Amino acid sequence: MIIYSFIVVSFCSCDDENKKYVIDGAIQGGRNFEGETIYLVPFFDAKEQKIDSAIVHNSRFKFEGYASEPQVYILRMRPMMAVFVEELIFVREPGHIRTMISESSEVKGTALNDSIQSWHKFNVETKSVIADLNKQLRIARQRRVDQEQLDSLQYVVDNLLIEFNRRNRATAKANKDNVFGHFLQLYDK
Repeated sequence: MIIYSFIVVSFCSCDDENKKYVIDGAIQGGRNFEGETIYLVPFFDAKEQKIDSAIVHNSRFKFEGYASEPQVYILRMRPMMAVFVEELIFVREPGHIRTMISESSEVKGTALNDSIQSWHKFNVETKSVIADLNKQLRIARQRRVDQEQLDSLQYVVDNLLIEFNRRNRATAKANKDNVFGHFLQLYDK
């Protein structure tokens, strides 16, 4: 009977280890953030009892726990800190997840989080280029640049938007059976 109990406990322990996650976090900005709180918040259905927190010490923080299924979460600080750092959307799932909280926060370490980082980087870069081009368009219109140049700039913006939307749809389709794909479907609406 004792051996049977030991075997059952061993199997349960192994199953729990397969569901364990560790979020190793760093925050850019050093002492400016010492003692600040980082919140681990579910993206969907965020209730107070589902929120976890950690204190920044030596520019680092850590969360550990068990995830029975992957879920989209956000790492954030108190609202006033949004001026200095970007919230980080990621998937809390079993594995070792590494994050960097900064003006352009990053996540890596698991397949879904690597996909999120790639998607996020593409979106940020594309939106930045589109914003710059739209600014150039406004300036060109104010200066009454000839129509051919305006049309050329507008063509570039339109094609970037088409590529942006195509890539987001393709990423959502490639991830249709996981939590990241479900998040993208909502993001696209």
